[in-house]
Amino acid sequence: TCFCEEGSREAIFGRADGRCMRMEITPSSSKLIRSLTDTPQWVRDLPCSDSFERLCILHILLDAGVIQVFLRGPEESLEMPQR
Repeated sequence: TCFCEEGSREAIFGRADGRCMRMEITPSSSKLIRSLTDTPQWVRDLPCSDSFERLCILHILLDAGVIQVFLRGPEESLEMPQR
C-alpha cells in the first residue's frame, strides 16, 4: 500500500508484513506515486509532466522493491496461452 497526498513531500509505502518505508519526494512526483496500483500500467500513461523524472522515480522505486515490472501490457491477459 502507499499513502501520499497530492503535492506532498513524503510517501509512505507499507507491506503486508507490517513493515513500511518513508520516502522523501518532490511535490511534482506525488501525482505519479498516487497513481501506482497493483494493476499493470504503461509507464508512458503514468501522470508526470517530465518523462525523465517519471523514469527516475520508477527506477528508484524498482530498486527499493516497491514496484515490479510487468513484461506484458495492461490490455494483455496475464494467463499463459494454452497449448
